[in-house]
Amino acid sequence: MLVTFVVRLLPDRLAAGELVGEVEHVGGGEHGLIQGTSDLVGFAQRTAGGTPGPEGGAEVGERRASED
Repeated sequence: MLVTFVVRLLPDRLAAGELVGEVEHVGGGEHGLIQGTSDLVGFAQRTAGGTPGPEGGAEVGERRASED
């Protein structure tokens, strides 16, 4: 199952090598601020647990029938 997030980063902080901005879990609508990779991973772990993927979706590494 794949889970979708939107990540909005501050360009000046990204240019400085920092991951700072906002993240949103598309399937659930939750959003939060991030100030590094640990914040992003933590947000994903908190919000994506048990979230169903799109109908007919393939697991990572699997092919959809339409790809054969």
